[in-house]
Amino acid sequence: MPSLELAARMEQALRLSRGALSTRAVKPAGSPTWRRTAFFKRFCKMKGRYRLQRDRDSWIRLRAASKIDRSLYDTCVQSIFKKHGREAFRELLHFASWDSGPEMLVWLRLLATFALIAYVPIPRLGWSRVPIVDFKTGEVVGHRLWPALIIDGPVPITLFPQVSFQGLSFCLDILACVKLDHRIVWLDVEVDGGGHRPRNDGDRARILGLRRLKVTLEDALHGDFERNLVERLIQEAQLEAA
Repeated sequence: MPSLELAARMEQALRLSRGALSTRAVKPAGSPTWRRTAFFKRFCKMKGRYRLQRDRDSWIRLRAASKIDRSLYDTCVQSIFKKHGREAFRELLHFASWDSGPEMLVWLRLLATFALIAYVPIPRLGWSRVPIVDFKTGEVVGHRLWPALIIDGPVPITLFPQVSFQGLSFCLDILACVKLDHRIVWLDVEVDGGGHRPRNDGDRARILGLRRLKVTLEDALHGDFERNLVERLIQEAQLEAA
């Protein structure tokens, strides 16, 4: 399929009214084992998914990602449609938010391989350090069903996009929850992109007490990016837990 046609179809798919989208809770798509995993039983089935605030619509971030590597972008989107279905992916784009093209590309690559779509209250997985709030209004929203990606492997990993905290003036690109055998570890994943401010990364780690994992555009374009990222997340979690 021509790249321009695919991009146009994606943009058209995103231009939907909120009323056209389902409000039902969604289980992780395509996972044969999630029901049998005790950790993932914490994922609720209820109404009330939270839609993240954003400065630009998701289709703009998709266009930015497509300009980084058109061939890679087309491959990812077609794989996502096949694996998750158009509606589930469209709803994720409606509820989630990203700050840059590289950040979107990271999520596209994970979705195209072994990440699954889910919605879960972040505190239900054990987060209790600082209340999670809406970036614009300051309303506490961590208890709402938050859009997430899960990696259902030997070490379960859950990734939440653009998380804001009470009393703090910044968002985390990704709040990662890594379930080790004996404890849950939270990590800050920062993606270098047009909207990212690296000078604030030290403050993020210091104020929240989280280990920081940095993802560069070069990392996101690597052929084994997905596996490399999972390995790095597990390594950082093990260091934190030691």
